[in-house]
Amino acid sequence: SISPPYGSSLGGTLVTITGTDLPTSVGTVEVTLNGRVCNVQTTGATSITCITTPRQDFEPLSVKVREVGGFGYAVHNTTVAYRYLDKWSDLNTWLNDEPPIEGDTVVVPPDQSIIIDVPLPRLFL
Repeated sequence: SISPPYGSSLGGTLVTITGTDLPTSVGTVEVTLNGRVCNVQTTGATSITCITTPRQDFEPLSVKVREVGGFGYAVHNTTVAYRYLDKWSDLNTWLNDEPPIEGDTVVVPPDQSIIIDVPLPRLFL
């Protein structure tokens, strides 16, 4: 499993991957989320923590844990997913840290996903 299941496209989210028989040495573990490196912080037989890096391009959903020099992946399960999602309420979601106000038109680029976590202003369509 993975917790939290989503974080900012700017990166910096601390993620915990939980499983069994995971690699136990920080220096020998590689974690990627949707093709992006997740910087490993701690490891143990049942959990790994890492900090996400910024998403630059849209990549298919995937969570991969690999032991460097090992064979295959420790985690490669299509039911475990991490999503880069930006919250509407976060200033960093918006160009120049300026969230939309009433009457604005909002265009979300195809490679960005936004969670609507607050009531929206009345927008112009």
